[in-house]
Amino acid sequence: MPEERGGANASPAAPDWNRSFQQCLELLKGPGDERRFVGLLLVTRLLPQGSDDAVRRVLEALGWTFLQRLLLPLRRQPGASAAAGPAAVSGDAAAQQASCVGLALSILAAACRLPDVAAGAEVRESLPLLLRVVRMGGVSPVLAASGVALPAVEPAADAAAVTDALECLVAAAAASPAATCAVLDGAGALSAVAEALTRMAAVLTAPAAAATADSAAAAGQGEGEGEGRALEAAAHSGALLAMSLLERLVAGGAAATAPAPAAGAASRRAVALLSEHPAAAAKAVAALSQLVGNRRLLASSQAKAPAAPAEQPADGASGASRNNGSSTSAGGGAAQLQLEAMHLLLLLLRACQQPAAAAASDELRGLDVATAATTTQQPRERQQLQPGSWSAAVRRGLGWLLRSRVPPALKHAAIELAALTVGVVGERWLLGAGQVAAAQDPSAARPQPQGQVKGQGQEDAPGAFLQLVAEILKIELGMLLHDAMHPSRTVPASAAPGGLRSAARDQAAAPQPSQRLLDELAQRAARLRAEQEAAARKAAEAAAAAGAAETAQIEGGAAAGSAAGAGAEAMEVESTATGTSGTGAAAPAAAAAAAAAAATAAAAAGGAVMLAGDRALLLLPACYSLLESCVGAVATDAAAGDEDEDGIDAMERDEPAGRQRARPELPDAVLGHLMRVFHEVAETLLEFFQAAAGAAAAAVPGASDSAAAVATAAGPSSSAAAPASADDAEAVEVQVAPALLLGAGRVLGRYYAEAPQAMLSDKVLAALPAVMAARDEPAAAAAAAVGADDGDGGDEGTYALTFLLPGLLQATGEGFQGRAEACKALQGAPAALEACVAYLGHCVRRAAAAAAFLDAHLPRPQQQQLTLSVTVAAGAAAATAAAVRASPALAAACSEAAAAEAGLADVCMLLCNLMEPAALAAACGRRAGTAGDVAEGAWAAVRRTVSDAGAAAAAAVEAAATAGAVQLSPVLALLQPAVWLVLRWSEARSGTLQALSGMDVLSSARPSGSGARAEGAAAQVLAAAQLAPRALLCPACLVSVAVAATMRRLADAPATASPLPRPEHASSGAAGAAGAILPPALLEGVSRLAVAAASAGASLELASLQRALEASEEWRQTEERLRQQARGQGGAAPSGSGLAGPEVDMGGEGGVPHGARAGWLTPAAAYADFAGDAASCWERLLGALAQVVEVSDAARGLARAAPAIQGLAAAVAAQAGGGVAGEAAVPGPAQELLLDVNLALLLQVVMAAGR
Repeated sequence: MPEERGGANASPAAPDWNRSFQQCLELLKGPGDERRFVGLLLVTRLLPQGSDDAVRRVLEALGWTFLQRLLLPLRRQPGASAAAGPAAVSGDAAAQQASCVGLALSILAAACRLPDVAAGAEVRESLPLLLRVVRMGGVSPVLAASGVALPAVEPAADAAAVTDALECLVAAAAASPAATCAVLDGAGALSAVAEALTRMAAVLTAPAAAATADSAAAAGQGEGEGEGRALEAAAHSGALLAMSLLERLVAGGAAATAPAPAAGAASRRAVALLSEHPAAAAKAVAALSQLVGNRRLLASSQAKAPAAPAEQPADGASGASRNNGSSTSAGGGAAQLQLEAMHLLLLLLRACQQPAAAAASDELRGLDVATAATTTQQPRERQQLQPGSWSAAVRRGLGWLLRSRVPPALKHAAIELAALTVGVVGERWLLGAGQVAAAQDPSAARPQPQGQVKGQGQEDAPGAFLQLVAEILKIELGMLLHDAMHPSRTVPASAAPGGLRSAARDQAAAPQPSQRLLDELAQRAARLRAEQEAAARKAAEAAAAAGAAETAQIEGGAAAGSAAGAGAEAMEVESTATGTSGTGAAAPAAAAAAAAAAATAAAAAGGAVMLAGDRALLLLPACYSLLESCVGAVATDAAAGDEDEDGIDAMERDEPAGRQRARPELPDAVLGHLMRVFHEVAETLLEFFQAAAGAAAAAVPGASDSAAAVATAAGPSSSAAAPASADDAEAVEVQVAPALLLGAGRVLGRYYAEAPQAMLSDKVLAALPAVMAARDEPAAAAAAAVGADDGDGGDEGTYALTFLLPGLLQATGEGFQGRAEACKALQGAPAALEACVAYLGHCVRRAAAAAAFLDAHLPRPQQQQLTLSVTVAAGAAAATAAAVRASPALAAACSEAAAAEAGLADVCMLLCNLMEPAALAAACGRRAGTAGDVAEGAWAAVRRTVSDAGAAAAAAVEAAATAGAVQLSPVLALLQPAVWLVLRWSEARSGTLQALSGMDVLSSARPSGSGARAEGAAAQVLAAAQLAPRALLCPACLVSVAVAATMRRLADAPATASPLPRPEHASSGAAGAAGAILPPALLEGVSRLAVAAASAGASLELASLQRALEASEEWRQTEERLRQQARGQGGAAPSGSGLAGPEVDMGGEGGVPHGARAGWLTPAAAYADFAGDAASCWERLLGALAQVVEVSDAARGLARAAPAIQGLAAAVAAQAGGGVAGEAAVPGPAQELLLDVNLALLLQVVMAAGR
């Protein structure tokens, strides 16, 4: 009823207002309901201009009893009046009833301006009724649902009632958060708010002409545009209140004054709320997204929002005080609406990233696909009226914001929101894949909807948004990395995401009086924390100048490009200064303290400040995550193009239907531009690593030469220089938070995994050791920075090498162009090899713990005879599968072991690639005694691993470390700790190794008369033990090659050069020199592992040969059948019409081995895992093992005693002696296996030793 709710223009202090107010109070006091109703009509005109005391007097005169009587119609259940028969309300009585309820809601909203009233029990009892009004969209729908026949529906009155109800709910939640939220949670508040936001977003996002026509038709009037504007104004103010209530629901009552950090910031309450109500949360996210990406709001964001007929009350009361149900002009306009929606999306999508809220993420993905599909099915003229998918709306809004001149806080909030959205819908979202209609008909002309500015549709072009995000991230990354290198500097706090809310609230009053108190308390807390931090801060006069310049730059809106250039230049200068000893350059303590105080005072004079290091920790994680997603999006698009070329149907991929049709491919120009951006970002990150390494080396007295080499590896740009000012004292003491280094390493790893060719430049190869050495040990992290990650391995920490391994394995793998340069650079960098050994120790500790658990709980093969048969191995594999299915704990242990052993295999494969024969020959030829303490860090990993093995093991390690430093070259000295670490893991897998050494290699896995495919005995044994072939063969190859090379080096050394005692059991010169470096226990462990791995590889190779033979036979039979059919038809098969050739089935489907999707290793998956790295390691392992067996008595005895080796040797002897009665002694595939050069060499050495 807008005509009844218009406020008077008189001031509250005017005599006329006081006289009218006194008359209203007299009418409200009685004695009949008619007088009170008249008083209600009059007082609603005066209350918006009244003080809090006036509101209290009205409430006392009216009484809660009468107010509750007016709200009684809201308590009727649906269908109650229809069951009452003749007593049903209709006509004028129904209209009067609706009017009374509306007036009661208006009075209640005004009363809730008083915190004590809003926190009272009377308001709390009415909360479910208010939620019902909000959910159903006004008083009229509620009464109609209960059977009340209203003569006409007034949309404006219903919108005003919803706004009143929201005001009451927000005020109650602010005054009594815990009690109010408890009631709201039980009454389904999230669902009600989601419904209200959906309606309001539909009004605010509809094209102007459509909104006007719909509102006029709904009102049954001819007011047209005026009625539509009134509804838009009411929807605007109602949306602000609904978002305020939603924020309090998510935050537990108290509205968050600033967003939490991007990484792991979702509160437990938000996660619990989303897990309990996933559908309602998804609906709220969709409505908020439409507000962020509203084309009408984006087009008119520079203008005012729909204006209200009257002005905002001067007392700053609630945002929807009765000025025609709206106060949008004082509510910050469309800009505030978008900012509040962005803030809530950040809160909700952060919670969606948690595993407990996975149901909400699934709902969001399903809602996105369903909405996009519905929009596509509409005619083109109606598609412009559809809201579209929520993710497309977010992309549209963020694209507009990032293209605009916005404050830093808003830009960083947009970056985090983009990263969170990618986490829900996937990386293809960055490509614009959500535009289903555009993808279906990209050549069709798109009509420009009314209200859209010219050129606004440019974000719909494939790759446009991705280009924009990549450019923004490149600029922001340079500035934030500069913050990380200057952590003690003060920077404006407005650049943090918390400034997003403060910037919006500068334009509008708080939605309820208690919000002012919350803002004031937050500001006081920020000032107090700044004062406390300033006491411990050490800065210089140059820091104050830089902080003031940065403040002026941010407030003045300087160009981002110049800012990035200045930041990069400053970081480069700082990194240059960090590598010096700093003698004579540091300012005295008193001068430094005075400079710090001056810097703090200068920064505080301009407003709230924070430390630059804190800002980097707050903002860089989202930038890292989004950069990684940008690289992944380009890779995904390239993979989609490859699939199209290969004729792969999109329906065969594991993607939602909406994503299958939206597959834009980046044009060559866009792709080239993005790759250049990624290359520049990678260079920036490498410079950051070098600067951090140089600072760490300068800050530690007596730092090792390897650390200094890493710091200066890039050349003069990162070399050390003496500090010239007091500011350099801060640079020398700087220590970058490990979490920031690991995040940068993860981005580099993703980029180099997709573009390994980029690693081959001299600059990258020189900087790679610093990246590989980055790690986050918990103890160091706690001392370095607050908020650093604890790592993924408990006390094990996190290693940057984890992320770099995919790219490194490609760059150093066989057949890669430029492999020689990459291997040479890494071989000559002790820091890189030491980082590999440290990560190897990390993987060994994890894998050994998981393997010990599996060994105690998995069923073992029951070996009745000396040789393990394939039937027994297959039974053990089946028993393991049954046990894993029945035990979630066992399945989790299998996953942990698989992950740890996959990392172990990766780093061992990398070391194998680096230790190619030529490199080993060069290492063996270098002069002994040149290793020094280069391997000290690697031996520290061994000491940590064997710390619980007893004093004897510790003494053996110390003896090996000391002897290796004297006897070995640097490369071989670094490989020795890796051998000790791998053997530590092999001890946990001793049962599996024994089973592999005792199996019948030449047996087939196919039962007699079965059509099953042969997988080999080793595949069954490995599946029973949950050990992948690659995880076995790569470590075994590494230790065998290292031991063989060490033996050659010791054998070639002069006898006088070795101070080691000659053991009694030694039978050669090499064994005598290996007394401490290669003790008997070590040689025995290496031999056991190598023999088991060689046997397993032989069994898997035999299965591969058998499958190849079967595939070839099937191909020949098929080709012969086709030729016979052609001859039967009287023709001849045309030339070249035969089959292309046999294709060997490696046991996988779509590139994924059988069993991988099941969560555990199956025999088929074990067989498929042999191809590639495992097969090449097996070949190399055989040659190295032959060398070890030839020299070592222990290795010779173990190889001769292994049943697997004995069976192979017997087959060789039988083949040499011929078959029985003219039959072949060995089947065809086995004959081909025995012809393998390295296997034949090994067997020859073993047989010769036997004679």
